[in-house]
Amino acid sequence: MSQQGFILTRHWRDTSQGVELQFWLATNAGAKQILIEKQQSVFFLPQADAQKANKALAVLRGWQCKPRDLCDFQCQPI
Repeated sequence: MSQQGFILTRHWRDTSQGVELQFWLATNAGAKQILIEKQQSVFFLPQADAQKANKALAVLRGWQCKPRDLCDFQCQPI
């Protein structure tokens, strides 16, 4: 179900089943809470550092590194 409103607060926390995102919205019907569960954490790093990151994070369960068609502000691939 889609909700429309102005975001009042946002919060995230790690759980055993993934990241949980919590938002409170100001809507025409009053304050509404939106809870999104079981999300994956994502971060970006320069492609030149991908091999080092894979080696350092190999001990983590569920870790994956996927190249993306993105560049940083210096036009370097990330």
